[in-house]
Amino acid sequence: FDTRCGQTIETALSTYRPLPHRLEFVGCHQQIDFYNDSLATIPQATESAVSGLGDRVQTLILGGFDRGISYKDLARFLLGKRETLKNLILFPTTGDRIWQEIEAISASEAKGFTRISVSNMQDAVEAAFRLTEKEHICLLSPASSSLNMFRDYQDRGDQFRREVERAR
Repeated sequence: FDTRCGQTIETALSTYRPLPHRLEFVGCHQQIDFYNDSLATIPQATESAVSGLGDRVQTLILGGFDRGISYKDLARFLLGKRETLKNLILFPTTGDRIWQEIEAISASEAKGFTRISVSNMQDAVEAAFRLTEKEHICLLSPASSSLNMFRDYQDRGDQFRREVERAR
């Protein structure tokens, strides 16, 4: 094994910075870890993000522009996480559709979530600070396009980052 190769790998790993809006660690504030996955514009990306971050994800910010895609599988996935995932903060329009899918599958199990509907990022982040327990994660991973409320996914993620910094 060439030690120069090992040093190159070590340097690359220690200086690597992930791309913004793709499971981007925003920071730890009030002992809550905040992650920006604004690029998650389809349900499968949100499922991957929640799975990848594990059982510490307690609050999930979802919803956005309705492109007519199905949220049934996402609803099943979220219900399967209800032991650890406790809070759903929902943007219109798809936030409402996701909630309807959850209730259609199991209205009784849906009661295990705290559901908050919001119309702007400031309210979403304030709710996240209020609901998320210390040592847990708040994840913005909307499973939807951003075009009904934000210029694009970057604007949505930038607003999330700014509001987390402002509210801390």
